[in-house]
Amino acid sequence: MDKKIKRYDFIDSSKGIGILLVILGHLISLSSPLELSIYSFHMPFFFIVSGLFARVDGISFIDYVKKKT
Repeated sequence: MDKKIKRYDFIDSSKGIGILLVILGHLISLSSPLELSIYSFHMPFFFIVSGLFARVDGISFIDYVKKKT
């Protein structure tokens, strides 16, 4: 039986914005102020938002890290 996982729309939207920022960061010309500001946070933002709800072996990521440390 599949266990229904509750999804949060704002988290999914945040991930989508992170993906768009990664794409936009790669499309903008070098040395523009917009590119520098996007590059300062887009990848950490995307990884943090994606990792908050990651699950490994059926346990939360935080519990997994605690178990491994």
